[in-house]
Amino acid sequence: MTLYADGGKIPFPNRRDHPPHIPTGTSGYEVFTFYPTLEEFRDFKGCIQKIEAIGAHRRSGICKIVAPDGWTPRPSKGKFKYMDSQVEHFIIQSPVRESVECQNEAIVKSNHVYKKSMTASEYRKLAESSKYRNPCPDLRGKDMENQYFKTMFTSHPIYGADTEGSFYDEDVNEFNMKRLETILDETKAATGGKVIKGVNSVYLYFGMYGASFAWHVEDMELYSINYLHYGSPKYWFAIPPEAAPRFERLMRQQFPLQDRQCKAFMRHKSFMVLPSLLEKHKIPYGTMIQYPNEFIITFPHGYHMGFNLGYNIAESTNFATDRWIDFGKNAVLCKCRSDMVEIDMTPFMKKYRRDDFEKWYSYWYLPKPATELDALTKKKKRKREETSFIESFSKMGGKRQRTSEGTEIIVGPLIDVNLGDIVIAWMDGGSRVRQGRVERLVLRTLLTIDFEDGSVSENTLPSDIVQCGCIQQQGCRDGRHQSGSRVKVRWNDGDLYDGYYRCISKNIDYTVAFANGSTAQLPRADLYGADDIVPPEVRRRLRRTVYKC
Repeated sequence: MTLYADGGKIPFPNRRDHPPHIPTGTSGYEVFTFYPTLEEFRDFKGCIQKIEAIGAHRRSGICKIVAPDGWTPRPSKGKFKYMDSQVEHFIIQSPVRESVECQNEAIVKSNHVYKKSMTASEYRKLAESSKYRNPCPDLRGKDMENQYFKTMFTSHPIYGADTEGSFYDEDVNEFNMKRLETILDETKAATGGKVIKGVNSVYLYFGMYGASFAWHVEDMELYSINYLHYGSPKYWFAIPPEAAPRFERLMRQQFPLQDRQCKAFMRHKSFMVLPSLLEKHKIPYGTMIQYPNEFIITFPHGYHMGFNLGYNIAESTNFATDRWIDFGKNAVLCKCRSDMVEIDMTPFMKKYRRDDFEKWYSYWYLPKPATELDALTKKKKRKREETSFIESFSKMGGKRQRTSEGTEIIVGPLIDVNLGDIVIAWMDGGSRVRQGRVERLVLRTLLTIDFEDGSVSENTLPSDIVQCGCIQQQGCRDGRHQSGSRVKVRWNDGDLYDGYYRCISKNIDYTVAFANGSTAQLPRADLYGADDIVPPEVRRRLRRTVYKC
């Protein structure tokens, strides 16, 4: 199997249709590309074994496989064409409109159902219209990435994701997603043929420029396979599994409210951070561009995200190998949403991990014997008292979003520290660390503005906007403007500066009173509440003053 990475040699017949990718991620973590022969390609499990024998799964969270020259999943139709009647009249179920909001240095993505259904032909016309097509299709590498991250706040692409179906011919045996014949097929046998949509069945994806998928790992830490049938490329970012724990810690820091709401909140597939933040925290990542007739394989516990560069059609499903069992048996699952996937690992452990089964089963499923120490250390949960003021914020603070199926979810309460709570305050960069009591909560509305000089302000007050270019003036109340609208901002020096409105955020500042009679108004990020884990450094600096009620 020919391997390409780090600018290596590409087989000549493939160079025109499969141009080399110029890596833009961390040096040493470039994504591998494989060129199997037709004989190798006929053995799916053998391909995966060879790929992992080389160490592709350790190098990055994904790899790319280029199909042998001349191979097609639809030999009865020939080369894939969007005017094909099978494709043109295909019904896309519940396409969604995507939108994103900034949250400090991170991004929250939400989906809202655009239509109950539409044909692939209707979707293609929409994707290729002037409103939705790629504004700069000739960009490459970092320029292409920067263009996407620049426009993601102002564009609202439509994504025809998670629609059941396949465009493979029935008699195609190579890499046929409807029958990959891996051990994941045993889930059907164990459940009487039950189908887990998108996991042991196949999903189609109709994309346009900017339509994206947020950082995530697959359900139950499974592998996945994604084939691009037709159209513009997909662009992928991936983190090696060995760096996943560091990445998860970063995401918990960036999204503390969501982390408290759900310990597996990354399975919501709604959260993104920019590559620059990964670089800042020294988390390695790789990138890859996927062209038609190419496969992307994602590995267990390999975080990945990406976006489409224009109209395209892709197909995807999950699969498993023996190596997956050691990831699946310890998968942390989301319990806050009813549509989350859970696979009973007991049959796999009994069959493939017989020596470990008893210990694993007793740890996860059998009740733990109570001890005297448990009784001494058990703490009674403190009931928090809430005023109507707090209740009003709690009700408005649960942000509603829609999944790709259109169901509403609450992604986290706005308030998690309440009036009267004792907190530890981190002030002046840690030079002052004191214990105090929350006296007052102040709601602040802040705007994020991209200035023409390239700088960004995330704490602009609505009153600082003296002029805007919004088409609908009635949409400019309470600091809300149309995303991407041109604005004039009065800065602290009194001068006016031109920029573009990105998004609005609601923040709460907490007025904390200390034992010496002083007070400080602080953001939530500078406070440690009763339910927070206090880092050792904060405890070391804490002045142990007693607040007298």
